[in-house]
Amino acid sequence: MKIDGAYIRAAVANRRERGFVASMVELAVGAGAKVVAEMIETEEQAALMLQLGVHLGQGDLPLDLARKVMGQNKLIGISTHNPDQVREATAGKPDYLGFGPIFKPYSKQDHDPVVGLEGLRAMRSLTSLPVFAIGGIQIDQVGEVTRVGANGVAVISAIIKAPDISHAVKSFLAQLPGSASPAV
Repeated sequence: MKIDGAYIRAAVANRRERGFVASMVELAVGAGAKVVAEMIETEEQAALMLQLGVHLGQGDLPLDLARKVMGQNKLIGISTHNPDQVREATAGKPDYLGFGPIFKPYSKQDHDPVVGLEGLRAMRSLTSLPVFAIGGIQIDQVGEVTRVGANGVAVISAIIKAPDISHAVKSFLAQLPGSASPAV
């Protein structure tokens, strides 16, 4: 499946969060983003979240099994945090990679070591897959992150902590290279 435009990784951890995540997804889709799900644990969550595909963490379902379950027409991405994981993930042929954390994440306390912009630049030679930078990325950092090799960014805190979520999503979309999103 071709990756074009902006995608939102959405996770539903429990029933209390379902309404909040559904609202976030609705706002993001309304602003022009598409949705890829992660952390799916029940059939109910799968029905809610599986619009386009899944994003796998390092401890999640193996890629080959996820592909059997999802089929060839769904996006499957994998989070990677170091060169060995990038090589291994690339060999499995997912649709894209997440790589980072580039900066210190605000949403996770137990994150992998920060790789920085130099780590992102160095890993680009290891894969031809689209790469989405993850970890602590703010709107004013999108340009530098894409200049050193990311095809896009994955953000959590910069969106959910924004006073106007729709405006924040549109602002991020407008910063991405080749964005067809209207300026905010």
